[in-house]
Amino acid sequence: MVKWLATYPNPRRPATGVNAGLTGWKLHAVTEEELKFKYPKALCGLVAKYGWGVDFFVEDKCKKCQNKLK
Repeated sequence: MVKWLATYPNPRRPATGVNAGLTGWKLHAVTEEELKFKYPKALCGLVAKYGWGVDFFVEDKCKKCQNKLK
């Protein structure tokens, strides 16, 4: 099963401004099997530096992840 997740922002950066430190505005496909590892990797190969999470405001999906699912 695949989950569509966004990358977490840098926890050391102050959460101010419009985007509150969030820089990755794409959802990436991460398998549940990958989430068991310490540093899970998305299907496109991206490893989130600060982890993966759900963001309800991000709607765009990564094109590379979508192509890997086809």
